[in-house]
Order: sequence, then C-alpha cells, then structure tokens
Amino acid sequence: MKFSFKKFGFVDDGEIELSDLTIICGANNTGKTYISYGIYGLIRNFKRYVDILIPSKQTKSLKDNGSIEIDLNTYKNDIEKYIETSSEVFTKQLTGYFSAPEEFFIDSKIEFSINKFKLNLNVTIQRSI
Repeated sequence: MKFSFKKFGFVDDGEIELSDLTIICGANNTGKTYISYGIYGLIRNFKRYVDILIPSKQTKSLKDNGSIEIDLNTYKNDIEKYIETSSEVFTKQLTGYFSAPEEFFIDSKIEFSINKFKLNLNVTIQRSI
C-alpha cells in the first residue's frame, strides 16, 4: 500500500509505501506520529466504505437454507472506487479524528493506493454463524 500526504502536519508533500515491515524514524516534531495515525485511521475507516449488501431474496435463502453465495467480483471491480471514496471522506474528517481546529487541516489531503493487489476469488469460503 502506498500513502500520499499533502499539507498534513509537518509534511508538505510526501508518500510512504508500506511493506511487511515498515519503520518510520526521524527527529522529534517531524510528523512521524501524524503519518502513523493518518495511515492507521485511513485503514481502520476503509471498511466503512465497502458495503456488502445482501438482497432480501438472499436473506430469505439464508434463513431457509442456512447459506448464501456472494459474488465478490463486483467488489473486486469497484476496489478503486472504494479506495478513492475512503481517501476523500477520511481527509474531510481529519479535524474530528485528530481533535484539531478546522483550519489546521484545511488544505490537507491523504490518499492511498494498492499496488500489486491480487485477490483470488476462485476460493470458496464457508462460515457458519
């Protein structure tokens, strides 16, 4: 995952790509904590923008048969839209997330992208509730 920051805390313009292990280091008061919290907040809030809606027909099937099938190809095709939407919405909510005055993040922007994103939808997942 790659994260881009514009006018965010002490960072005027920068990006960071997360790997299996990513270490953020530097002098005090250079933006390490803001970057870390920004990444955490964006990932944590991303799930709010991916809605798996189950039509009432499938809900009935779930009640009657105890199982349903959900085609994840729809969500795979829309992943870029979900990423863009979550980046925009999270950026608008920065003042609330960081409990800061509105003017503090007025020109800020946080975005993320997924490189080498591979999703294998040929696997069957079974869950019981």
